Amino acid sequence: MTPRTGIDVLRSTHKYVASMLPDEWEVRLWDGEGEFNRPFARVAKVGPMLARHRPGIVETHPNTFVLWEELADAPGAPLSRVKSYGSTFDAIHPRTVRRLLGASKRRTPWLIQLYGQSETGPVAFQWFTRRSAARADGRRVGIGIPGFTRVRVTGPDGRPTAHGTPGRIEARTRGRILTYLGMQDRYDRQLTDGWWEMGDMGYRSRLGALYLIDREIDQIDSVHSNLEVEDTLMDRLEELREVVIVPGADREPVPVVCVRGERPLDPERWREATADLPAMAEPRQWRFEELPMTATWKVKRVEITRMLAEGARATVLSFPRYQETVAGTTIGQFLAGTLPVAVTPEAAAVLYALDGTNGKELWSSGSQVTSFAHNGALSIANGRIYFTTYDNTLYCFGIPMEH
Repeated sequence: MTPRTGIDVLRSTHKYVASMLPDEWEVRLWDGEGEFNRPFARVAKVGPMLARHRPGIVETHPNTFVLWEELADAPGAPLSRVKSYGSTFDAIHPRTVRRLLGASKRRTPWLIQLYGQSETGPVAFQWFTRRSAARADGRRVGIGIPGFTRVRVTGPDGRPTAHGTPGRIEARTRGRILTYLGMQDRYDRQLTDGWWEMGDMGYRSRLGALYLIDREIDQIDSVHSNLEVEDTLMDRLEELREVVIVPGADREPVPVVCVRGERPLDPERWREATADLPAMAEPRQWRFEELPMTATWKVKRVEITRMLAEGARATVLSFPRYQETVAGTTIGQFLAGTLPVAVTPEAAAVLYALDGTNGKELWSSGSQVTSFAHNGALSIANGRIYFTTYDNTLYCFGIPMEH
């Protein structure tokens, strides 16, 4: 190989678990020799690094690529030398694909999308060029990998469905895990005659292409596909950094949106963008950092639903007036509770201590906490209260007590 300055491969995934772009594919796609493994980084940090090294292959998770859309026209043209993008795990927004490919100065750049999960590795794939991305359907996740994987869609009776009929997505692959450690029953429930249940709903076209509708657990009766609605909104509202449709307290579709630069969402633009979409509740605008996410920056939809259902109520600790002594130190017996005052996710959390006999406020943290926190994050140990906010700050309070 001819030596080059800088790096040719940027991988921002878990190499041996989450990474789904096989090394031999990288060798065939590009004749460079450098590889740079890097964890997730924000645009402000990763942009200059990419501009400095100008990799020819970039692999990361689709949710990270959404954030990296801003690099398409960033100073220094950090994506100008990219020949191939590798998107792992999930479907990727068509808008993101178009912006990434448009940022490359290469004559024929492409993006490889791999669909799968940690338990199976990749089970389906497809690729985009600039031309195909212009008319891409974000719900199409490709076909099985010839010689390695097969995919099918089954109905409630466990039999394959007809073309175009929705059902559960299943995969047969040699890359499947052998068990869940200590949870063999759970493993067995997902496996039927060698077919692994992916937990997603979808359908297959007459030509065998697989289309992803939604996670089964995330489905809402009044919306055919939450993911399709999200793709549409991302296309129509370029200011959106992220949009997630989740079921509300009454199973109504609730859009949670994040806007670039944390600017207020324009209500008129929102009404125009959603005029022909299924009826939804009013959008809830959150800061991007407040979205609960996995280690791969995948939004935890179930957690958002739980937060909405609980009204994001402020966290409270109440304790009775009687006291007990442990190791010579007087402490209160703390009981977890909730304050019946709803706050929005944009509000900062407040920790309260109440008199357990009459509910009178004895103490509060006031304005000391600067971000949103969920009451499920509360822990008590060694006479102190601990909780983590959604900006990843750990707080520790010792409640003043009468001796």
